[in-house]
Amino acid sequence: RYPIKSCRGERLSQAQTTPEGIEGDRRFMVSTFGGRYQTQREQPALATLQPSVDLRTGTLALSAPGQASFQGRVVATPGTTSATIFSDRLEFYDQGKDVGRWLTRFLDGARGGLLQMVGVPSYKLLHARPSSGRRQGLSDLAPVMAICEESLLDLNARRAAQGLPAVRMDRFRPNLVLRG
Repeated sequence: RYPIKSCRGERLSQAQTTPEGIEGDRRFMVSTFGGRYQTQREQPALATLQPSVDLRTGTLALSAPGQASFQGRVVATPGTTSATIFSDRLEFYDQGKDVGRWLTRFLDGARGGLLQMVGVPSYKLLHARPSSGRRQGLSDLAPVMAICEESLLDLNARRAAQGLPAVRMDRFRPNLVLRG
């Protein structure tokens, strides 16, 4: 599962499914302070951010190269904030200033310190409300993303024939990887 959209995934040996897909999958996203969703296209460093969410205890941990890790509680209180994803304006639970500052330091580097001095984190982590109105949580296409190993092998063979480098399975961020 990929707790935070556009970030690294957590390997699971088993998972619960819900109408919105794998429990805890793509339920968070990083947005600007103004509520604009951030992807790896705008922020390539998101590909290196490793989130971990413990659904039983409600804890969230973030780690990334060259940065002290972050740990906090998942916020799911009545107060909400809005943000735009896929042209939809949705309501989210803002995960707070501490994680916003951590993301700002991670994504903006030295510029993050300046933003903190004026008290406005430039990034924040948002948690989708269960009644977000999107049947697939925050995933792009479907509640569960599956890919077959043979499809990736075929793609990479065609890329090699064109002199292009191979792509790895995690590039597609699947929930299930099938063989056969």
